[in-house]
Amino acid sequence: NKVTKVVMGGKTRLESVYNAMLACSSKADYVLVHDAARPFIEKEDIRRVYEMTKRYGCAAAGRRMTDTVKTLEGERIVSTLDRNTLAAVQTPQGADRSLLFAALKKAVDGNDPLVTDESSALEKIGAKPYLVECSPLNIKITANEDVFLAKALTEMRKDKCE
Repeated sequence: NKVTKVVMGGKTRLESVYNAMLACSSKADYVLVHDAARPFIEKEDIRRVYEMTKRYGCAAAGRRMTDTVKTLEGERIVSTLDRNTLAAVQTPQGADRSLLFAALKKAVDGNDPLVTDESSALEKIGAKPYLVECSPLNIKITANEDVFLAKALTEMRKDKCE
């Protein structure tokens, strides 16, 4: 009973979110985007992303990097990035509705292949999304081995709910 519209997706995440924005009510002040590949988001993390979106105009769930990250040329490592300045961004990602619409429209119109999420679209128009550190359990399920982790998390949460 909460679903009010179903919107046709696009060929890419960018196109899908843009299509959703076209269908979004002009009465909405803020929009949060969450992908189905991350089913273990915590309610508290969603709330914090929303609060920081309201405070800063745009925000994204994520985790600061703990791994050492390298730059490659082909299969060769050529440099090490400063992990203190890096984060792995997740969803949800939120923004002022009109700001996000402008960012996505520019990315769609320019067919920008470097825009892979809402934060990158926002960055392209000069916005600086606020990083909201979220649960490490907000995993993305994209590969077969992720399904194993997802099953374990499901069992863990099932025990927590009982």
